[in-house]
Amino acid sequence: SLAFDVPAERRPETATLTVALRPSLALTLVDALPYLVQYPYGCTEQTVSRFAPAAVVARTLREAGGLTLKEVLAKRAALPKAHEQGAGREAAGDFDLDDVIRAGLARLRSLQHADGGFGWWRDDDSSPYMTAYALQGLLIARDADVAVDDGLISGATRFLKDALPRERDLETAAFVACVAAKAGAADRDVLRKIYDDRDKLGLYGRALLASGLKAAGMDVEAGKVVAAFADFAEEDASNGTAHWGTNDGRWWRWWNSRIETNAAILHAYLDVAPEDRRVPSLVKWIALNRRGNRWTNTRDTAHCVFALVRYARSSGELDPDYELNVSVNGEPRPPVRVTRANLFDVPDLSLAGAAVPGGTTTVTLRLRGRGRCYAAGEASFFTREPDIAASGRELLVERAYLRVTPTRRAETRDGVETVVADDAFEPLSPGAALNAGDVVEVRLIVEAKNDYEHLLFEDMKPAGFEPLEVRSGGRYANGICSNVEFRDRKTALFATWLEQGRHVIAYRLRAELPGTLRAAPARGEAMYAPDVGGTSSSFRFTVQDARER
Repeated sequence: SLAFDVPAERRPETATLTVALRPSLALTLVDALPYLVQYPYGCTEQTVSRFAPAAVVARTLREAGGLTLKEVLAKRAALPKAHEQGAGREAAGDFDLDDVIRAGLARLRSLQHADGGFGWWRDDDSSPYMTAYALQGLLIARDADVAVDDGLISGATRFLKDALPRERDLETAAFVACVAAKAGAADRDVLRKIYDDRDKLGLYGRALLASGLKAAGMDVEAGKVVAAFADFAEEDASNGTAHWGTNDGRWWRWWNSRIETNAAILHAYLDVAPEDRRVPSLVKWIALNRRGNRWTNTRDTAHCVFALVRYARSSGELDPDYELNVSVNGEPRPPVRVTRANLFDVPDLSLAGAAVPGGTTTVTLRLRGRGRCYAAGEASFFTREPDIAASGRELLVERAYLRVTPTRRAETRDGVETVVADDAFEPLSPGAALNAGDVVEVRLIVEAKNDYEHLLFEDMKPAGFEPLEVRSGGRYANGICSNVEFRDRKTALFATWLEQGRHVIAYRLRAELPGTLRAAPARGEAMYAPDVGGTSSSFRFTVQDARER
C-alpha cells in the first residue's frame, strides 16, 4: 500500500496523483544502453562495457516476448508521461543491438595480443586485470547466446592461467581467479590461498572470491565468505535498501568503487545465497543510485546491467503471469493481466482534480500469480492550509531558524588577556517574535538516503527578510554546495555531489520589515532524477518595528 496525504484546504482542480507501475527492472537496463553504446572511446574496457551489456539486454528482450529495442521504445513512448522517464532514450533507436555486438567482438579481436592477453589499448603490455575483464565480458556474451570465437576465450583463459600464480596484488588475484574459474580453468590452490588471506581483501575482492569459490566447487568456503557480508551491511529499513560501503580509504583503486562493490556483492549473493533477505533491498539500492540513465562510468554501468539482468531472470520478472488489482481507498480499479506480451506497456494509475480526495488516499496493489511489480507514487497539489507539513522521498529536508546574538568573552592565551568575539544561537519555534534588525541563521538539515549528484535546494525567503550576503557565486556551506544564488524570493543552492547521510547547509538572513510573515517550505531535489526530492515544513514569524521595542 502507498499512502498520500492531501490537505482538505487546497485548490481541488490542481491536484494530481500518479502511481508508476513497472513489472521489470528491464526498463532500467534499456535506459542505460545509449550511454554505453554511444560513448566516444574504444579501449578494451569500453569495448567490453559496450557489447556485453548489449548482448544481455538483447537476450532479455527476446525472453520478454521477442521484442526489439525499437519496439520497446515505441511502447514506452506511448505510455503517459513517457517523456519524463529518462534522458537519452530517443537516441537509442539509432542503433541495432546485433550490430553493436558484432562490432564489439571484432574490435576486441583486434585488441587481443599474441599471448592471448589484453592491455588497455592495442599496443599496451598484456594485463591480468584487463584480460580478466575482457574474458568476463566474453563469457557473459556467450551465456547470452552470442556466437563468440573460441580462440578469443581460450587465448585469454590460457594467459590468465599462466599469470595467476605470479600475481602479487591480492585484489587482482581474486578477480583473475574468479574469472578463470568461470572459464573452466579454476586454480583451487590459489583460491585456497586467497581464501586464507580474505581478511586482507576489501569487500569487492571478497565478493569476487565468493563467486570464484562457487564456480570452482568450493561451496563451503564460498558460503562462509558470503555469510560474513552481514557484518558489514548498511540497512535502511525506512527506505527498504541495503548496501555495503568500501572498507578502506583507497577510493582511487579500481576495486574500491561503491557501485561496483555492490554489484559484485549482488553477484556473490546470486551465486551462493540467492534467497537471502538482503537481495531485494540491495537491488533497490543499486537501481536508486543511477545518475539519470547511467551510474558513474562505463565500467560500473556495465557491471550494474550484468547484475540486475541476473536478478531479473532469477526472480521470474521476465516471464510474469499475474493479475494486478489496484484499489484507491478500497474502491477497485479494473484489473490488469501482466504477461510477457505487455511487460513493457503496463499503464500507470493516474488521478486528477476531484478524483483526488482530501485526507489520506491509500492506493493498494494486490498481485496474484508469478512475477513482481515495482511501484512509485507522487501526489501534487496547490495548498491553502495555514501550516504546511514536511514531506519527501529519498531526500528529506528539515529547516531550522536560529536567532544569532553576537557575544564577547575574555580569554587568557599565553598569559595575554584577549577579547574573543563569538555568536550565540537561539533556536526559534513557529510563531517566534523577532525585532527588525535581528539576524537569523537558516539551517537546512538534509538527509540523503543514497549518494546523489546534481542537487538543487531552494529556500523561500519570508517577506521582509534579506540575506546578509548579496554576492552569488561558487562554493558555499563548507564546500557542500558548488554554487549559490541569492534571488529576490529565494536562495538557491546547488550541490554537485552529496553522500548518503545527514548534512547541514547554513546561511544568514536579517529581519527588516515588521509584520506577521510566513516562510514557504524549503525544497530539495535531484535535478536529473525528479522522483527524488523533499520539502520542509512552513514557518511563521512576527517581526516588531525597532521603534516599538
